Amino acid sequence: MAAREYMIEFRKRMGVDLRTMAKQCKVSMALLSWLETNDKEVTHPLIAERIGKKYKLTKKQIEGLMPENHRRSDPNYNPDKYRIITSNDGFPLPEAEGGKKRSRHYD
Repeated sequence: MAAREYMIEFRKRMGVDLRTMAKQCKVSMALLSWLETNDKEVTHPLIAERIGKKYKLTKKQIEGLMPENHRRSDPNYNPDKYRIITSNDGFPLPEAEGGKKRSRHYD
């Protein structure tokens, strides 16, 4: 059974409405609704794990709630794919034309 189908069945078996389950998962009701009704919707791995614990999902079902690049079983696994590099990352800034260092701040 797919995670989304299982989530709906679990909630119905427990006699819990979507609003209450969202509070228990500490997420918005809209997010849970999207995850339950559309298999194209995904969420951040930490949020997926939090939801998975409340719904008692398997690791594979939790992975199904994550983007492909965060699924360890997926060949496209690359958790840093959409990572935003900040000044605290220790990476040097690329140099601008003329050897002048670029600023991270807009001038």
